Amino acid sequence: MTSSTASQVTVSDEGEGRLVTVRGAITEATDFTAALSAGPKRVTVELSGVDRVNSFGVRGWIRFVKALSDAGVACTLDGVSVAMVRQMNMIPQARGGAAVRTIYAPYYCEQCDDERALTLAAGATSAPEQATCPSCGGVMEFDDVQATYFAFLGEQRAS
Repeated sequence: MTSSTASQVTVSDEGEGRLVTVRGAITEATDFTAALSAGPKRVTVELSGVDRVNSFGVRGWIRFVKALSDAGVACTLDGVSVAMVRQMNMIPQARGGAAVRTIYAPYYCEQCDDERALTLAAGATSAPEQATCPSCGGVMEFDDVQATYFAFLGEQRAS
């Protein structure tokens, strides 16, 4: 069993844009307040460090992306972790109206029993069925179902 770290939300503004980086577990303790302060026209949310989301956390996340949308702020999700992809597939409101730039996909190597999330190219709407294992050089297999793993992209996938 893996353990999650407490969530950490960091915010940095650059011109008319804002970068919000979220790491650890998104729970009831996750505070998006600083990320919602007035100012930016565009927000990029970096999610590669999110390893778990509980039910209270997903509720807070949905409120966060809805508040951005209601304020007319364009939101892009970058480095969407496997944990976040799974939440967005179960709860469509979790993506909100955000555009998705890059996604992590789950892979498994039977040869060395290694599980990894590998980043996909920007705009990817599917994953290669196989990848080279960084641990042993063997073949890693995509460890999910393509059609369901990428379902959260919805309209973005169709375009």
